[in-house]
Amino acid sequence: MIGILFLVGGGFYFLAQTLRTNLPSNGGGKPALTFNVSYPSTVKMNQNFTINFAIANPTTYTANGTAIQTSTLFQDFKVTTSTHQIVGNVIMVGQVPSGTTVVSVGLTAPQRPGAYAYSITLTFIGASQPIPQQISISVTG
Repeated sequence: MIGILFLVGGGFYFLAQTLRTNLPSNGGGKPALTFNVSYPSTVKMNQNFTINFAIANPTTYTANGTAIQTSTLFQDFKVTTSTHQIVGNVIMVGQVPSGTTVVSVGLTAPQRPGAYAYSITLTFIGASQPIPQQISISVTG
């Protein structure tokens, strides 16, 4: 009986050692994200267009709970398509691994001309503060 316990314990020890050396370790680090927004600066009333959010993660750590807060953008511009789930004015991105993640949202311009400006922020779990971007779209007749 004691021999079986030693064999099982040894098996768990070697399994743990294998997992420790073959799985990436956080090492106490955290992701450091940046993002850019690309969109047309001028659109016509009722015009369909796409806005892209490129989120760059130059680290080897995955950012969790990533979200893009769009202020009141989706109250003024109607969402037609999206690569990620939208809840209210928040795009739920989720995990952002190393590299670049692109979020695309199809929008329709409002039926009234005007200048529209928004503060867009990127957040993720462990971020010291939200990452802001300013956008402005002019809607013409």
